[in-house]
Amino acid sequence: MRRPNKDIALKDLQGFKIIKKFQKFLNQAQAQLQDHIQPTERDPKRKLSKRDYFSLFIFAFLNPVIKSMRGLCEASKLNKIQDKVSSNSVSLGSFSEAQNCFNPKLLLSTIKILAKRFDFSFGDKRLYKLAKELVAVDGTLIRALPRMSWALWQDDLHRSAKLHLHYAFLRQSVIDASLTDAKSCERAELAKHLEKGYLYTADRYYGGNYSFFTIFDKAESHFVIRIRNDAVIQELETFPLTEADKKDGIVYDKKVLLGKEPTEQPYRNRSEPPLFVGVCNF
Repeated sequence: MRRPNKDIALKDLQGFKIIKKFQKFLNQAQAQLQDHIQPTERDPKRKLSKRDYFSLFIFAFLNPVIKSMRGLCEASKLNKIQDKVSSNSVSLGSFSEAQNCFNPKLLLSTIKILAKRFDFSFGDKRLYKLAKELVAVDGTLIRALPRMSWALWQDDLHRSAKLHLHYAFLRQSVIDASLTDAKSCERAELAKHLEKGYLYTADRYYGGNYSFFTIFDKAESHFVIRIRNDAVIQELETFPLTEADKKDGIVYDKKVLLGKEPTEQPYRNRSEPPLFVGVCNF
């Protein structure tokens, strides 16, 4: 958006109360992350604070009329925005530079604080007893600019980042996330973020390496992960199906070893139509 500031009317802007609440939780997260403050954040010449920077970002998402960084910086000149969102007006250069100055962990910590405020209110109530959290995990590519050299992907002209997202089913909320280059391994990234007592579910990519499953035992967490339909499975024990299993479409329930060179640890293998094959350890 390149129109002058006078064309941005206050009547077109919203979300000031939401920003006030967001800043409250941002302060809580900052208190928890004092040891993670970067040297660039302490520069006495810096007028744009981390509070203002993240607040402006959220404010832009709440207002479709702000369509670019230029538009956001223009809007920051309005008195009400300086009073409710950002302490000062912000230049394009300062806002652009800030992405390399402020620790993004502050925003992630704020999201985690907010996620805990969501009650368990979704799905079959029997799931609440399985684990502390029922978490879906996956990675997705986000196109990046060629000049973002860290975002390794196909070549110098095709860059991309990868967002690794943890979504809590029962809370219906994002509870964790990380950003890496596109070539990073999703399994390796998940291993860094496992929480004790959580139950993780993921697609067949995460089941492509059976030795990966051992990390869940070390972290004292649980998993339900899809594996390949043509997986080599050595059956050890068969469990009888209950009426509830049959009603849910479960075809078989067995303890198995996986792979041509079987894993040392047996796993529970449950299957339901049409061709779903998964393993779990709870």
